[in-house]
Amino acid sequence: MNTFEVVVAGVGGQGSILVSHVLADAAIRDGKRARVGETFGAAQRGGAVSSHVRIGDVYAPTCMSKSAHAILALEPLECARASAKYLADSGTVVLSSESIMPVDVNIGLAKYPSLSSIVEHISKIGKVLVVDARSLAEKAGSTKCANVVMLGALYGTGILPISKKSLLESISERVPKKTVEINLNAFALGEEYAKTHWNC
Repeated sequence: MNTFEVVVAGVGGQGSILVSHVLADAAIRDGKRARVGETFGAAQRGGAVSSHVRIGDVYAPTCMSKSAHAILALEPLECARASAKYLADSGTVVLSSESIMPVDVNIGLAKYPSLSSIVEHISKIGKVLVVDARSLAEKAGSTKCANVVMLGALYGTGILPISKKSLLESISERVPKKTVEINLNAFALGEEYAKTHWNC
């Protein structure tokens, strides 16, 4: 495979941009070319955020339609949106089960789809691993590291063309020093979860 493309989808405040930069940095540590592109639905906490990571023989920073080998989704509705646009046929989706209701749902102007309906829809395109990232992050020591739990789960599927050593080095350098151990624990818990629940 000459290229590998990942879309990290979530909402503001979940740490999707950190995850995308960890992925790109780790790929570069492994001697690969990597590009990162970001899109923001709203420049505030709770607004949609999508980060594109392209690894290998790449030049443009953003994924084309239906070109992503993987969607790393920190929020279910944003997962549905990203998957519909970017997920390649038979691609992989690693999805956090925790929903964050958008404003139009909170004020009664729209309904939030059920997690099961989102998973059912995405399963028609690719393979899905649902992760209770919040619970695993709590076990690691902080709910703030749910994004790193998800990164560990993506690595645990075995599809990433990036070494674990480089990922852990990048995490250690990019998170606050006092949270390094918690984040490494979070990665390990996500990886373990994927290895015991991913059968694709």
